[in-house]
Amino acid sequence: MAGIVAGSIAAVVAALVSLPLSSPHDALINSATVVIVALLVGVVAGILWRSLANSARRILVFALLWAVGFVLAAIVAVVGETQLERFTSFVLPLAAIVFSITGLMTVALAHIPVSRLRWLPVPAVVLALALGIALAGQGDSESGKLELPPRSGIIIPSPAIGLSNERLVPL
Repeated sequence: MAGIVAGSIAAVVAALVSLPLSSPHDALINSATVVIVALLVGVVAGILWRSLANSARRILVFALLWAVGFVLAAIVAVVGETQLERFTSFVLPLAAIVFSITGLMTVALAHIPVSRLRWLPVPAVVLALALGIALAGQGDSESGKLELPPRSGIIIPSPAIGLSNERLVPL
């Protein structure tokens, strides 16, 4: 349970951080997909943490494997740049956020008794998904509207032939 709650927290942060970043493909790589991937990373963190339950060096092994996971995500980001422009600049900061928050929060939440966390995963996941879906159309893309820029004034030419005497009259 700790992993999915941690992934939900990371998903919310990553969805908000993803908005000003330039997405390589607005229709496919947006806040909704960022949230889904962060939730999946949370599930992996939970499974990994639980599988290390009998390890004497649980935190150390988890941290090392989690760092390897981030390195793999960074490699995917760099390789993805060959197919989609701006992929690395979009994915790498989000991966750093998701892996750091999920890793730290999984370890922190794992020490809380399960009976106290029983109610938390469902609302956390629902909140993260709702935010990701609501923000999916937002971000760095243009509005899509064809419009002229706002007018700031009118240029009134002087009666002289030269253009040096023009003046801008505000509206």
